[in-house]
Amino acid sequence: MGKKVNKILKFIENPRHRCFFAAIPPCLIALIIYCYASEFPSPFPDSHEYQELSKNLVEHGHFKYSSDTSAGEGSLRRTPGYPVMIAAFRLFAGDHGFFPLNLVFLYGICVLSFKLASKFKIHSWKLLAILLTLSPGMIICTTAPMTEIPFCFWLVAAIYLLTVDSFVLAGLCLSVASIIRPAGILLFIIVLIWMLCNRKKTVHVLLFVAMANLLPVCWSLHNYAKFGYFSYTTLSGYYLLYYKAGSYLSWHDNVPFDTQRKQLGAQLKSTHPIERAREAGNLGRKILLDNFFGFCFWAPRNLVNFFMPDITPLLERIRVTSGGRGTLDILRRQGILAAVKHYFGNNMIAGIITLLYCIFYGLSWLLAPFGIWRIIRCRQYALLCLVGGITAYLWIIPVGNLDWRFRVPAIPLIFIVMSSGFIYLQSRYVIYKQKRRRERHESSC
Repeated sequence: MGKKVNKILKFIENPRHRCFFAAIPPCLIALIIYCYASEFPSPFPDSHEYQELSKNLVEHGHFKYSSDTSAGEGSLRRTPGYPVMIAAFRLFAGDHGFFPLNLVFLYGICVLSFKLASKFKIHSWKLLAILLTLSPGMIICTTAPMTEIPFCFWLVAAIYLLTVDSFVLAGLCLSVASIIRPAGILLFIIVLIWMLCNRKKTVHVLLFVAMANLLPVCWSLHNYAKFGYFSYTTLSGYYLLYYKAGSYLSWHDNVPFDTQRKQLGAQLKSTHPIERAREAGNLGRKILLDNFFGFCFWAPRNLVNFFMPDITPLLERIRVTSGGRGTLDILRRQGILAAVKHYFGNNMIAGIITLLYCIFYGLSWLLAPFGIWRIIRCRQYALLCLVGGITAYLWIIPVGNLDWRFRVPAIPLIFIVMSSGFIYLQSRYVIYKQKRRRERHESSC
């Protein structure tokens, strides 16, 4: 018995195996919260769509909403990656099938984050484990049918594979990420630029680009064969109209976002899903061009929303506070103080918890500049370019509708940089202590 225990302890103490155990705490937290909150409805509006599409796939064998009057509207709006994955887990877990799926992805994210950090000699695994465990955004997205966690897993997997020069598999991972979340369809350009700057072989570059676009192209061809339109998703046109042009006009004219959205929607004349989406995209582009300088002036204000605290969705999920609907709209038009007052109301407990969390997270963010400086000093430019480019992409592309959810796929990368900053400050502190010790020794002599 004693020999078996010693073998287990040696296995755990092995640095190569440590990541598999350090990845358990975030999953345990997610499991506890899900067991408590699973009886409550999901606070995210997209969740029921993924559930409905996956249910119809299992029960009826088609990819469409139950309310569809025209065949295939579901497949024109949502890409199939996440619903298909949920459908596979539905076979043995029913309506709860999304959670074991997300839990597996969360565990994979944590393991890959430790391995990626180790790859660049960032060995502060304890801090990285703490940050991952205390990340409300990642935990809460795990407990709901949301694309952030699976998208994050395939993205981190792609980055890790790039660091070991496995370009074909990296491209496939990025392709899977894009079929899960259409916003990632242009991410391959960031990696392509990195590969060209690092003078990778032409054949590797071409293979990566082909693999990264494989699934999106196949899905677009499917839509062309079925509906006669080479279209990946109809969401892009509406996103441009409602969440970019509409968000700006909502702020500029001080009109509630829902009202502004209805006014813009009333200007669309087409009835076919794809034609209507294209009309929405054209109208959105026209509004943005007509208000180009105003939008550029407003955009930096919206970019700040990327750093919104992600503790409030957790409090809402576990019913510490029910939240105030329309908070993001008030934030766009009236600023942070008005949004905070609207959201919390008189719930002092939720406000105090959020304040403590903001202090902790603020201190964590202070580590990021030191992490970037250490990465530069160590000449780890590959890590800096990939993390910086991908984070900037995830930050800038959704401008107009930014909130904490768009930060979730970048969280593991940001935490790795923070861990690098902690190592730098730790090393400077050791040097300072050694210097003080020498000075005291010299003065005593």
